[in-house]
Amino acid sequence: MTTQAAPWRRVYAAELEQYGDTAQAVGWSEMGQHKRFLEILAAISHLEIRTALDAPCGLAHLCEFFRAHDKNICYTGWDLEQALIDVAWGKHRGNLETVDIMDIESWPAGEWDLVACSGLNLITPDVLGHLWQRARKVLVVNFLITYATYVDDQHMTKHNPLSWLLLAKELTPWVDLRMSYLRQDMTLILYRESRYDEQRREE
Repeated sequence: MTTQAAPWRRVYAAELEQYGDTAQAVGWSEMGQHKRFLEILAAISHLEIRTALDAPCGLAHLCEFFRAHDKNICYTGWDLEQALIDVAWGKHRGNLETVDIMDIESWPAGEWDLVACSGLNLITPDVLGHLWQRARKVLVVNFLITYATYVDDQHMTKHNPLSWLLLAKELTPWVDLRMSYLRQDMTLILYRESRYDEQRREE
């Protein structure tokens, strides 16, 4: 386990004990989690997505969201905290693994149509690049932004939207940046190809 990851294991284990199987256990409000998931759904609306990696997956609420919206997606979840994985496994019996996402060398093998990364406070450009390598069609990343002035700096890392947009453009020319759904968040979307190319094939 990386040294950066160890404190977060304690945080989420304590919050799971306090809040149970809820969005609050992974540091979100119910409304905030729902809006973030809607952004993922919008990002893939024009794509045929059969497989997805959710990293970190927390309690696998994204899997439940996909099912509620009739998305037949083979779901894989990675998370650092074993207690979260255990609860998720009790619900889904799916492809759920304990993985320190900051330790790239420890990642299991695999590629997915969609890679979703929401709530990884310590994400780095290197981690972003390796997540992109695992995404066959689209990578969707959610960040807490620098303008979130009310957030406790001791527990959350805030990110500059323009810096991450420029990093994403070095990986692919097809990038969306969405900041209109929550005042403290952004969603960065990296596509393998223009959505218009995908639409032309369907015509």
